[in-house]
Amino acid sequence: MLLKNGAINKYWNYFISIGAILLGPYCIYETNNTEFLNAYKAKHNKEYPTIVANAITTVLVSLGLYGFWRIPKTYEVKTIEANTTVEQKVQIINRLVTDFKLKEIKSNEKYKHFRYVGRFWNRFNLFICFDTKDFYMNAQQRELGAQSGFIDLGTSKKVANKISRAIRSYVDAESTL
Repeated sequence: MLLKNGAINKYWNYFISIGAILLGPYCIYETNNTEFLNAYKAKHNKEYPTIVANAITTVLVSLGLYGFWRIPKTYEVKTIEANTTVEQKVQIINRLVTDFKLKEIKSNEKYKHFRYVGRFWNRFNLFICFDTKDFYMNAQQRELGAQSGFIDLGTSKKVANKISRAIRSYVDAESTL
């Protein structure tokens, strides 16, 4: 329910990661088996094409492996314990909307999808659910023209931590009343 729109993006990102991993060795193969490059190396006694192919291979394979490590983390749901009533949880979410200037995209009784603009105009999708026991939250950075990507340099995690700290402080404030 929380992340069904991201399922296509998830598989697309895996496809890009596999493509990057396969394209790297292909560059090495083409560099070593192209007549033009072999003639260039023989004539000029330079290894630039091989060095460039090795650099491209390293970058592409590293990007692909990073994708396989990072993509599952994009869809992790953070649980925030909250021993408050459902009405108090709704008030906490309303306070979040005000304090962080969240734009509501989709909602129902216990599910909210917001757009958050962070530092440097980075845009994030925030998914917040709650039940009688806890809050559940996920933050994903939005890329231009896409719902999410896997290269966000840790900004999604920072936003998730920032929002969860705010929710915890609001829960603590509500429980002391």
